[in-house]
Formats: sequence, structure tokens, C-alpha cells
Amino acid sequence: MEYRRPQSYEERFLAVSTSLERLLFRIAILGFAGILVSQMILVVPELRQVFSSVDRMEGQKISQEHTNIGTPHMSPKEIIIRPVGDEPLPAEAWVRINGTPVARISQSQAVIKVRHMDKVEIQTMFQRGIYRFEIDHNDPSIISPTPGTIVEASGDHAAVIDQILIDRNSLAR
Repeated sequence: MEYRRPQSYEERFLAVSTSLERLLFRIAILGFAGILVSQMILVVPELRQVFSSVDRMEGQKISQEHTNIGTPHMSPKEIIIRPVGDEPLPAEAWVRINGTPVARISQSQAVIKVRHMDKVEIQTMFQRGIYRFEIDHNDPSIISPTPGTIVEASGDHAAVIDQILIDRNSLAR
């Protein structure tokens, strides 16, 4: 039988504190990685919409949020946004409704659904040059914008349609 010398208090303390230090270091690394991953998710607009409800509700009154969702008298209307001219399409062109990204203009056009009083923006983030877009629709109930409206966007300036106006008599349709 082998005889072991009893460990002193300092040796026991060092053994426990070393294992605890390793555990805390691993927790700190995992926490840092979690923060990094969550911030990376918030950079991509499609993922941001899934993981963050704050962006969807930004700029809307609570009563407006509840009356727009699920009510049949506020059926959305479709408008078409297409680039104008021979300029190549910007790599990053996003359509936002009330500050929320809803579509990326990646091909020849984007069809988006809008409601009365929506604010539509087209952003060409970090792109050089001026890009022109045509707003089109064939719905007579949409008062503003009129079909054929041209808006311009550049890297630091978004093309903005302040309000979508829909004929009040047609809101029930």
C-alpha cells in the first residue's frame, strides 16, 4: 500500500482554482462567440426580420400595429419597382416599407405589397452612382404614387415615397 502525503491547503486551493479558472475561461469564450454570432445575424436583413421583432414594429403606434394586422378592410395592394435606364443594377438594392426591409431588387423588378399610408424606401447601400427606379401598378385604387413615377437613389441617399395613398372607397376591396 502506497502512502500519500496529505495535501496542504495551498495545494488544494490551487487545484480547485485552476479548474474553476478553466471553466470560467470557457464560459467567457462561449459568451463572446454568442455575442459575435448574434451580431452577425443582425447584419443580414432577412435573418434580422426573423430574430428581431423590434424592426418590424419600429415607427408604428401600438394601435396602428393592431389595426393593420388581420383586418380584412386593409387588404394590401401590389406595386412594382423596376430599375430605369441602361445602368447595371446595383449589387445591394433593398426595398423597405416603414423602415423594414421587405425585398431585394436582384433581377429586373420587385413586386411588393403595400397598405394605405405606408412609407416605401429604396436603398442602394454603399453603391457609387445614381440609380433610377420606376414605380408602377395597374390598380386604380392606388392614388399615390401614380404609375410611371421615377425616383432616384444613391449610396448615401434613399429614394423615398413618403406615403402610399389608397382610395378610401376601395379599402374594403
